[in-house]
Amino acid sequence: GEAFLVGHLSHNLKHPDSLVVLRTKPSILRRRLADKGWGEEKISENVEAEAMDICLGEALDLHGEKVSEIDTSATPPELVMRMVLEVHSGNRRYPPEARNWLLEHILEESQA
Repeated sequence: GEAFLVGHLSHNLKHPDSLVVLRTKPSILRRRLADKGWGEEKISENVEAEAMDICLGEALDLHGEKVSEIDTSATPPELVMRMVLEVHSGNRRYPPEARNWLLEHILEESQA
């Protein structure tokens, strides 16, 4: 059978056929989580992990070329869903891109 495993630890699955890491620019992630009513400690934890590429780095360490990365910062949810399904069907891969969100995050936090 087929299954989609969604979550921050899903990259720990032993032998996935493919893996998609959804990314969001830290400042946008902060706003989205605050809008959902998340507490500041949990928001900061998630924003810092995103700025430091934690989930992407772990996924790449474990699964290398099986990993796709989709930036959801400005991508509508319907398009993100189609992109994930393209990866799942084997028709497309979205190679991870070099991002410097950590520096941007540090600068934004220092101005807050």
